[in-house]
Amino acid sequence: MASYTRIERPNQLTPEQLDDYLARGWYRIGQTLMTCRFLVFEDVLRSTIWTRLDLRQHALRKGQRKQLARIRREFDVRIGPLVVDAERESVYQAYRATARGERSPTLDHFLYEETDRDLFDTREVSIWRDGVLVAFSWFDVGESTLQSLLGAFLPEEQRWGLGYASMLLELEWGLNHGYHYHYSGYIMPGEPAMDYKLRAGDMQWLDTTGQWHPWESFNPDQTPERALTEALQAVTQALVACGIPTTVRDYAMFEAPAYDPSLSKCMTAPRVAECFPSTHTTSVLFIMYDLDSALYGVTRATRATGIVKPPDPNVRPRHVDLFLIGEPIGTFSSIADVVHSLQRRLGAGRST
Repeated sequence: MASYTRIERPNQLTPEQLDDYLARGWYRIGQTLMTCRFLVFEDVLRSTIWTRLDLRQHALRKGQRKQLARIRREFDVRIGPLVVDAERESVYQAYRATARGERSPTLDHFLYEETDRDLFDTREVSIWRDGVLVAFSWFDVGESTLQSLLGAFLPEEQRWGLGYASMLLELEWGLNHGYHYHYSGYIMPGEPAMDYKLRAGDMQWLDTTGQWHPWESFNPDQTPERALTEALQAVTQALVACGIPTTVRDYAMFEAPAYDPSLSKCMTAPRVAECFPSTHTTSVLFIMYDLDSALYGVTRATRATGIVKPPDPNVRPRHVDLFLIGEPIGTFSSIADVVHSLQRRLGAGRST
């Protein structure tokens, strides 16, 4: 079955290589590169739809130019090399205290995590009032691309829209310096937290085959999360109709093998159908669905318990369920084949 989250840890990275990663829907996490099709955001499984703006076909709109003129009248705007210091950390911590979602505990952790490598050419937009930093954003520079990384502002300055303004300043800088694309990461259909990115201009989105399309062609009813859910619900209904108790469940730790190679035996499916869900035994029977091959996989897994230690020392470790992939039962192209295989297996006395 497919792994929907992948991590690469290059020892070096040229600007041209960064361009290539970004064009294929990869993104920087610390000093690694990551791509994913799903994300758990505030305990809800979401699809991640990667976006970019073609700067060669873009000009700032009248309203955007007026907003930047207003920002420049009120504040001092500077664009230059990356700076990490106590002043920026203070702004970040104030922003982090009010922002949604999980965030790195410090700016140093955001940039480097636990490595001393520095693969990226990172620049900064900073916004000041009377010599006091009130907002900043960071972006990486490739050969012909920009990658937006992080924006933070003092909550008391929220009315100025400084987070969005700093992204516009990145776009303006890219336009003035002849860059081709600005990558702002993903949006999550059904969750508006990232939708501000769509206000920047005529965005493009990346489909699961690696092709970019105008945002107007995106159908929020045809996301990977929706396709996965429908496939699992269909097989669940067929099994229940045949007397095999089954339910669809989420698995929050599906990304763990990508981030920690020692967990390579763990399940990588973010949502599965579980047979006999009320038994709570160590051995579990799962049905997974591979979106790329359109195949169902039936496997037995072993339930285990792990401890997640967040990078933030102020957040307590928590116990989580892990599922180790064990005996593969089969791969099937149809629901009927899944049902037939399980009926035959269970009829032979090999239940969970």
